[in-house]
Amino acid sequence: MTAPRTLDDLLAIEAIKQLKARYFLFMDTKRWDEWRELFTDDVRVEGGPPHDSRDAFVDFVRRGLENVQSAHQGHTPIIEVTSESTARGTWAMSDDLLFPAGHPWAGTQPRRCGYGHYEEEYRRVDGDWKIASMRLTRLAEWDEAPPGTRGAPKGSR
Repeated sequence: MTAPRTLDDLLAIEAIKQLKARYFLFMDTKRWDEWRELFTDDVRVEGGPPHDSRDAFVDFVRRGLENVQSAHQGHTPIIEVTSESTARGTWAMSDDLLFPAGHPWAGTQPRRCGYGHYEEEYRRVDGDWKIASMRLTRLAEWDEAPPGTRGAPKGSR
């Protein structure tokens, strides 16, 4: 990836950072209509079941995170502007999910944590940067009991 060369590149990179910050905020606060607007209509998402549209992808995530407490964070972005209307980036990420009993995504414990990287492509649409493709690669993921429950005597909470 090449370093930004112009002020326009720096402004585009900052706009993409704000886009990704909204991605995490809207997902964790379950603001699905606003989250949907962060993607191009033809967004491509790798990993998981295939989705034929932005709406199908958003609805899949919305259903999957229903009643789930989540905290997602993105770190250390590397963003390259490739044209006036395209860019690509890589983000380190971590997430912490607390599932309700019986949730289909829950593992052996109600809490799942992990970290990895997002690889993304962005496109400027009507002046706004949007996520056009996304791939999440996990480096580690583990299940555990929620904080404060490990080793706590019965009835102490």
